[in-house]
Amino acid sequence: MRTGPFGYRLRIAVSAALLLLVCVAQPVAAIMVASSFPTGTGFHVFGFDPVHGTFDLYPGVAFEFRTHSLSAPLDSIRVSLNQFVGANDMLIGLHEAEPYVDNFGVSTIRPGRMIESFHLQDALTAASQIVTVQSVLTPLLQQDTSYFISVSAVNNGQQRQLIRWSLGDGDEIPIIGESDEGLVRAFLSSTGWGTYQYSGFPRGAFEVIGAPEPGAGALLGVGLVLLAVRSRRVS
Repeated sequence: MRTGPFGYRLRIAVSAALLLLVCVAQPVAAIMVASSFPTGTGFHVFGFDPVHGTFDLYPGVAFEFRTHSLSAPLDSIRVSLNQFVGANDMLIGLHEAEPYVDNFGVSTIRPGRMIESFHLQDALTAASQIVTVQSVLTPLLQQDTSYFISVSAVNNGQQRQLIRWSLGDGDEIPIIGESDEGLVRAFLSSTGWGTYQYSGFPRGAFEVIGAPEPGAGALLGVGLVLLAVRSRRVS
């Protein structure tokens, strides 16, 4: 029994809509954009320490990562941290990289404009833990581009605060995907971000996760729906 052009288009539209719902419902794996590659074990200590006369202790550190084979919107950042002393008040940041000439006249890069930041209070314990922050702005991380992840202690007047950034001992964060060679380490001081000159200076453990893109099936379903609607309009 023939149903005519309208019935045929209706079946296409219904089938495409069902396919779209199925595809959207299917879980899509997140994208690993970058993972740090520590060269040793231990941790970095940073923050403010007026108690012991070292209030100019670097309040924060940052590490470069590079996106090599893909572009992806930022989904989340994972950092291995723990509270050492004090206020438990910190800022995690994603930065653009900007050109920089260090104190030795070497041209390099350092953390530049803050793309997105995450203010966390009372998020740490004395034990090392994975702190995960979820992106709200979902900025696009461009392919073949350098960025920085920073963690800095928030200055609460004269209150002592020290934070430790773990180097990824044990199974805290998988060590995959990225060579450590040539990646910049940076520190925050009263004059802004500077860079370390020591190639053996280890990097804290972190991961940058990209948001999953729609699957090809979902895009096909959308296309079929649009085709059916267009066919109905021109008939």
